[in-house]
Amino acid sequence: AKEAAARFSQSSLPEVRRGGEDLLTAARRRLELFDVPQSTISKLERTGTAQRTVTLTAPVSGYVTGKEIFEGQQVQPGMDLLTVTDLSRVWVEADFFEYESRDLRLGAKASVALPYDPGTRLTGRVAFVYPTVDPQTRTLKARLEFANPGLALKPGMYVDVTPDLGTRDGIVIPDSAVIDTGVRQVVFIQKGETFEPREVRVG
Repeated sequence: AKEAAARFSQSSLPEVRRGGEDLLTAARRRLELFDVPQSTISKLERTGTAQRTVTLTAPVSGYVTGKEIFEGQQVQPGMDLLTVTDLSRVWVEADFFEYESRDLRLGAKASVALPYDPGTRLTGRVAFVYPTVDPQTRTLKARLEFANPGLALKPGMYVDVTPDLGTRDGIVIPDSAVIDTGVRQVVFIQKGETFEPREVRVG
C-alpha cells in the first residue's frame, strides 16, 4: 500500500493521488484494528519489511485464567488468545431469602466472611439485583462487588454473605398487643386513665 501510494503520488490526477493515500490509510487502520502495536506499524512504514513475529501486549495487567493459543497456531480475527483477569475487584453472587429481598437495593452494604479465615470480613456493595426468584430454592440472586486486597477472594470460592438490611428504629411490643383487622394493625396506648387506639406498621 505504501509503494502504491508512492507511485500514485506522481500522477497528475488528484483522484489517483487521493486513492493512493486512502489505500495507505486503510491498510494502516486495518493493522490497528487487529491490535498490531503502533511501534510495529511505525517500523513497517520505516523499513518497508514485514515482520514474521509481532509482540502483542495485554491492555490490562492481571492473571492468565484462560489460554486458547499455542505456538504455531494460525490466528483469526475475533479469536480469544488469552483471558487476563484483574482480581483486584471481584463479584460475589449471593442468594437471599424472599423476606430479605425487600431491603436489597443497589448500593446497599454487605460483608463476606471467608471459609478459611472466619475472622476476616470484607465489606462491599450490591451492584445488581436479579429480577426473578429461583422457583426451587425461593431465593433471589444478587451480585455484590468487593475490593480484593491480598487476593483473599478467589474465583469459585464459597463465602458467607451478611447483608446490611438497614435496621430501623422502632418500639418492641408483644405480638399479642397488636390487633390485626385484616385492613390495618392497631395497638392501644395508655393515656392517663384511658386507652387510645393507634394504627401501626409492624416491622
